[in-house]
Amino acid sequence: MTEIVDRFWAKVDKSGDCWLWIGATNKGGYGSLTINRKTYGAHRIAIQLAGIEIPPGLHVDHKCRNRLCVNPDHLRLVTPRQNVLENSMGLAALNAAKTHCPKEHPYTPENVYLYRGRRYCRKCSSDRLHKRWADKKFAAGEKRS
Repeated sequence: MTEIVDRFWAKVDKSGDCWLWIGATNKGGYGSLTINRKTYGAHRIAIQLAGIEIPPGLHVDHKCRNRLCVNPDHLRLVTPRQNVLENSMGLAALNAAKTHCPKEHPYTPENVYLYRGRRYCRKCSSDRLHKRWADKKFAAGEKRS
């Protein structure tokens, strides 16, 4: 075990606030270390060397946003959802950041309903239904008020 620990720390540059991994990296730009023919993320090893166990289902997140950083003070455990929403520019993160619908109604708990994993504006849905009802009545020959 001490051999692995020594090998790990030999590949870390502690000269700055972020402790930079100077060893091998994976395609995503994260540090990696192979132990007994299995490759591990350097940031995952760093947090475990700090005495923090990684429960199944949690990810190790870089608070500093530097993928090569292995400073345990810059790492935290998060859920996959937290990781995606806080650290990406993907659709899920962009949509979660929206505070209003396209018609500028606020996304508040009172004005939002969920359907098949998506959120919808109650006010817009209500307006659509009222317009459809009014159009139907008008098509049937009733006067609009």
